[in-house]
Amino acid sequence: MEDKSILFSVIIPTYNRVELLMEAINSVSSQEKGDVELIIVDDGSTDETKTEIQQLKLSFLKYIFQDNQGQSAARNQGVEKAKGEYVIFMDDDDYWLEGFLDNFRSAIQNSTKAQKIFRTGFIRVYKDGKERKAPNYDAKIDGHPVKWAAYNMCGLWSLCIPREYLMEHQSPVGFPHWQDTHLILRLLAQYPFEQLDVYNYGYRIHERMGSLRSENKKDLLNRAKINVKAMDHLFENYGNLVSIYLPSGTSAYLKAEKYLGYANLELTNGSRSNHWELLKCSLRTRVDFRFWKGYLIFFRNVLFR
Repeated sequence: MEDKSILFSVIIPTYNRVELLMEAINSVSSQEKGDVELIIVDDGSTDETKTEIQQLKLSFLKYIFQDNQGQSAARNQGVEKAKGEYVIFMDDDDYWLEGFLDNFRSAIQNSTKAQKIFRTGFIRVYKDGKERKAPNYDAKIDGHPVKWAAYNMCGLWSLCIPREYLMEHQSPVGFPHWQDTHLILRLLAQYPFEQLDVYNYGYRIHERMGSLRSENKKDLLNRAKINVKAMDHLFENYGNLVSIYLPSGTSAYLKAEKYLGYANLELTNGSRSNHWELLKCSLRTRVDFRFWKGYLIFFRNVLFR
């Protein structure tokens, strides 16, 4: 039976980023008002994560260790152990801004529909200190939220999700990339959604984040193919659920865009091993005039670097 005193279960999967994790935990602790449980799912860390967490002695914190299975498995483990009415995921290298939980508390209290998915806006925080707000969903402009989330970065960590929805729709295990969007599109296709007109989440852009870690720069072609594999899995298995809200050709568009993005990322990183193959994969999947900026950046980098 659920503990009705717990409104939010905050789940942070983590792996070998103890310094950043401590900052994430502090930002949660500063907004805890007795209605929060914080679940840290350690996905096989070999650093001082366990020791540092045990020294915190926070009564609302639960620590779970599992062998390294990936972020999706860690999230699913956290949901299974959660007792809150709503689940909020958080990345271990990010942090909450002031008012993050209070805005969700107010939205839940004022909602005319029970069990709605809520979303806050997020701010990209760059290592040079610059900040940039990411676009928020606007129902009058963007149409159905599934369409918006397919073509924009929604971020699973920006959502406040009724736990019962996540018991039915789990994070897809086996896909280390694009797993967030895979889950988000399934959720938004089935359940009520509300965008809050606030920006309360700090999304760090840094060299140790999952998409930019130096050890991943050597094989961006393989990473792109893993992304595409997750996209194929969604549309092959849940196409009837999500495609009714999407323009025709969305699957091909997203895959071509992903290949092109990785082609440009490889050139930006200074590598030239697979950039042509990545471009060919993009062009074979779909040629689209909306990619003109990406094409321009690619050929400019080829010619002038």
